[in-house]
Amino acid sequence: MKKFPLYFLLLLVLSCQSCQLFDKDGDTLDPQQELAKLPPVTATGENTFGCLVNGKAFLPVQGFLGANALDGYVNLDNNLYLTASNIELDYKLTIIIQNIEEFSGDLTKSTTNIKTGAGDRISFTANGTVTREIVSGNLELIEEVIEQNIIAGTFNITFKKEDGSLIEITEGRFDFKY
Repeated sequence: MKKFPLYFLLLLVLSCQSCQLFDKDGDTLDPQQELAKLPPVTATGENTFGCLVNGKAFLPVQGFLGANALDGYVNLDNNLYLTASNIELDYKLTIIIQNIEEFSGDLTKSTTNIKTGAGDRISFTANGTVTREIVSGNLELIEEVIEQNIIAGTFNITFKKEDGSLIEITEGRFDFKY
């Protein structure tokens, strides 16, 4: 009779291995569901941002102290500033493009002057680790709306981490009134 609880417990554990509780691959993402979470591509000053990071939707989520989770504008020198963060995922994407009138759209040609810090700066931060090495990337601005104080566009970026693994940022879109 004493062996019954032990056998029952063993049977319960073995049968629950298919449960989500024990599923090591439980983070499998449905690409269509993740894509559906992103805001639509617009150019009307909706103050939206979204992209997929390795297939997972990245949308801005504000921190508990009220820090901006989303900011974007073009300053008087025609420099684009875009930053989005999600405190829950511990993600932050920063894109700074100097003189957008001369920007070709190819993010791999963006450079930063190490001594002065001037120039384009593109980085992705995940779990406190900043990644700056861009393997490929493009950013397309919708230029017709810039004169209306709206900055909007789409982007895709692939970063290479120090360990050689890649961070794929796809289906990126933003739309800000500034």
